[in-house]
Amino acid sequence: MLDATVSACAQLREVMAGGELSGKGYSAVDTLFAQIVQPSVADAQGEVDAIEVDLEKYTQADSFVAGFGVLKEDELNIQLRATRAQRDATERQIEANRTAAAASSTIPGLAPALEAGNAQLELVLAQLDATVRDLEGRLQALHDFAARTAGLFVDRLANLAAATGDTVSLLEQLTGSLILGSVGTGLGAGLTRQAILDQLAGNKIARDAEGRLKYGGRFLVRAIVKKVALWVGIVFAFCVVLLVLTKLGMSDTR
Repeated sequence: MLDATVSACAQLREVMAGGELSGKGYSAVDTLFAQIVQPSVADAQGEVDAIEVDLEKYTQADSFVAGFGVLKEDELNIQLRATRAQRDATERQIEANRTAAAASSTIPGLAPALEAGNAQLELVLAQLDATVRDLEGRLQALHDFAARTAGLFVDRLANLAAATGDTVSLLEQLTGSLILGSVGTGLGAGLTRQAILDQLAGNKIARDAEGRLKYGGRFLVRAIVKKVALWVGIVFAFCVVLLVLTKLGMSDTR
């Protein structure tokens, strides 16, 4: 979708540049697409690409732990401590039996009985050792998953929303879908649609590195409208994530 938008913007500018019509209206539209819309879409595409990379990393990390089922660290640690304690107690009992067997020469049949008991305890000990290794493996897999996924998606949705927030507000004002109020909730300091077009035609509206639109050193979009635009951007960002997840899901089924 974003690629198609970039392509459409480029084609529109080529058509405008090659035409015979000119004037402030066309200069305003050229500035709108060249300096505001296209960079916003490009930044949004960069964030979407980053989200896709993070999703692929997350999916890969998840594949290493999926075979273990649900892993709960607290429960695993409790089980591990209990199993280790049981294993250590079993080892102590085996050693105590050996010591008693060595000192039981005066009691007929005691040493063989202790040795037979130790044979059974050795089987129990082997099972306990296997359980300890399994629990340790599950915990290690959980820790590896946490390490592989640390930092993924951090600020991605906020950055995606920020990349488009001011531009969304500007386009809403130019299309008349954003109603200016008298309490400072609109764009600029009382700028009308025509005033915004004049600013665009004069190349006086600039987009900074954070996606904010400015004119004359002031923010074009006021704080309240910025919040509305940010929510619009976040909703859009979530839609993008869902689309990417759907895409990855479809890839997994092929």
